[in-house]
Amino acid sequence: MGSNSKLAYKPLRNDEIRLVKIQPGEVHQALHCSLEHASLGTKPRFTALSYVWGDPNKVITIYINGEAFDITTNLHACLRHLQQLMARQPKEQGEAVLMWVDAICINQNDNAEKSQAIPRMRDIYSAAEEVIGWLGENDKYEDPKLDLLFEMAKLFNKMLRQRNISWATLISDTDESPLCRRDMFKKMAEQIPNTSSPDDAAGLLTLILWRLFQRPWFERAWIIQEAILADNRLVMMAGAHWVPAVVLSHFIRAWESSARLTDHSEVFASLQRTYKLPLAIVDYQKQEPPRDLATFARNLQRLIGNTFSYKSSLPVDLVYARLGLLNGFALPDDLKPDYSQRYADVFHNYAKLCFAHTGSLSLLATERHQLDGVPSWVPDLRFLLNAVRVQGSTSNVISISQDSKVLRVEGKRVGNVELIAHKQDCSPESPESVRNAVRSFHSTFIADAVNRWGISPEKFVREDLMPVCLDSQWSEDDDRQKNLSEFYWYLLQNERPLVADESPFTQHLFNFNLALCSGILSRQDLVMLDDATPAVSLRVDASLQSGDVVCIVKSMPGAAMLRPSVEGKHVFLGACGLGGKWSNLTMDDDSVGGPLELWNLV
Repeated sequence: MGSNSKLAYKPLRNDEIRLVKIQPGEVHQALHCSLEHASLGTKPRFTALSYVWGDPNKVITIYINGEAFDITTNLHACLRHLQQLMARQPKEQGEAVLMWVDAICINQNDNAEKSQAIPRMRDIYSAAEEVIGWLGENDKYEDPKLDLLFEMAKLFNKMLRQRNISWATLISDTDESPLCRRDMFKKMAEQIPNTSSPDDAAGLLTLILWRLFQRPWFERAWIIQEAILADNRLVMMAGAHWVPAVVLSHFIRAWESSARLTDHSEVFASLQRTYKLPLAIVDYQKQEPPRDLATFARNLQRLIGNTFSYKSSLPVDLVYARLGLLNGFALPDDLKPDYSQRYADVFHNYAKLCFAHTGSLSLLATERHQLDGVPSWVPDLRFLLNAVRVQGSTSNVISISQDSKVLRVEGKRVGNVELIAHKQDCSPESPESVRNAVRSFHSTFIADAVNRWGISPEKFVREDLMPVCLDSQWSEDDDRQKNLSEFYWYLLQNERPLVADESPFTQHLFNFNLALCSGILSRQDLVMLDDATPAVSLRVDASLQSGDVVCIVKSMPGAAMLRPSVEGKHVFLGACGLGGKWSNLTMDDDSVGGPLELWNLV
């Protein structure tokens, strides 16, 4: 982006930043901007932009200081809306708005400048008069509804102020009636078209909110820093519509009681997980600056664990985007942001830091490992699982060799892989493919297990296999295990066409169990160890072999899959879940037998 531009960037001096000014213009004209320098020490008035770059191959040319400059279509849409918004709401005395936009204000062709800019992000977003969170354009369906939603949130805020009621009072009100049935909301609900009751209006707005929070902006790694540092100065903007983030956040919190009493409570639960995550991250702003590398490592690993679902187009930013929330600790040279480094090497450096200084191996729980030129134990931070925490047991035996290639850990052997059911090609969109996969799995894997260990297939599926599979599929619910076991036998024994209406399950339960069965058999390898313990790989790209070793490693969530290598060393194949007698056991349980061993991972 901007790589073909002839724009000549002047070097930044001391605490200078570049600011862009959008020139007035019509929507049919090309965007024209000017670029100028400003010293943060002079406290310039500017607005910072937080946004998703979008597809780098889809660009539009604008003009900066008269020179052609390519930006992504998503950024162009944002700048165009801001241009028109400024035309409708000019600043005081005709003053144009200065903006900080990373794609323009940082020379993206200069890795040295990009690396130097990372430590300054905290200062920039803290100094901004306002931060705009650009959520993207709206389609024809969404636009009027989002306009209504944002205006309702602002109107609700205005009504509370007029009645001298705080958001905190409303949210903690002893009145247990849902918000949508209170007089204040009923008046606003009359404005919502195609709804016959306040409950209908509540359901519709819940779905609109849910769709809004599915947008890529809420998964972007940099919003961890940008939105949190903005605090109450963050304004959310979707298309031409805007709302202060704090107003929207309060409105959503007040919405909880009404959503729970509608048919969309499950949708709202998903919505809650999205908007509450940034609220939890605010705690990092309240921490004292780390005084040593060990404290920094613990804080960073905890932050990574709490923000595991965020994404970035540049993998190194999965680390760099989090640094600004750790209160400016002076990093060693090998940990300072450096955009000339391969992301695999950046992950390697930070893995060494976290493992050596926290005594925790929780970062080892990843869904994939697609890193070249680094040891197998270096976590691919692009694919973290929701198991990353700095909690539970730690190990003071963890060490890393001087050449940074060997990770030494302590653990107890569970057993060796004896039987393997490799993942199959099936999809819930094709019920027959799922039934065929279940039958193939049962006639090979389950039949072999029955012949070798004399186990009861019904008892094994219900009590051993389903719990460990569901644990890897996001649930430990006993009823769900029972329902899935019954569905498994239904697929196995039923010869009729697989139609929900003709099954003993409701439509919802049929589709849900079909998706679960498909996920279990198509995502990961399932194995049996030599002591008849079932295990499931948590790595979807791991191809297991007979003779691979499973052990419980101290300070690591779940168990570890290892493959014997040379000179007593092992290759790390990923985390796994265990069933049977090993279910839910950790290194701290006295019932975990076997001697404690040292394992060298390469």
